[in-house]
Amino acid sequence: MVGCSWAAERSDIRFQAAFDNRRTSRLRSMPASSINGWESAGLDGSLPGQDDAERSFGAALSIAREQGTKGFELRAATSLARLWRDQGKGAEAHALLAPVYGWFTEGFDTADLNDAKALLAELA
Repeated sequence: MVGCSWAAERSDIRFQAAFDNRRTSRLRSMPASSINGWESAGLDGSLPGQDDAERSFGAALSIAREQGTKGFELRAATSLARLWRDQGKGAEAHALLAPVYGWFTEGFDTADLNDAKALLAELA
């Protein structure tokens, strides 16, 4: 069981690193008053960094898939789908997120699944 805990921790660290890679350079140069949440940090088209964000979310998604961590895959897919939605790529966002969300058979009261469900409804 110790190996499983370490693998989960390593997966969490890699996933967080992908997000931090995207956030760090943008957040350092932004005044605190302009940051209402992590999504407002360069993902609405008003700031540079969307290519970096897309690469980071893609890397997080790949790592989650390689490691078979469906929860992290859902988070990365939801984040990438939001970015694509904001870029006007709604069909691609839906096509990415729907199969990941569809994999789950329980836990629908969790924040991650609720977020994904709301985004899918918006993209439909």
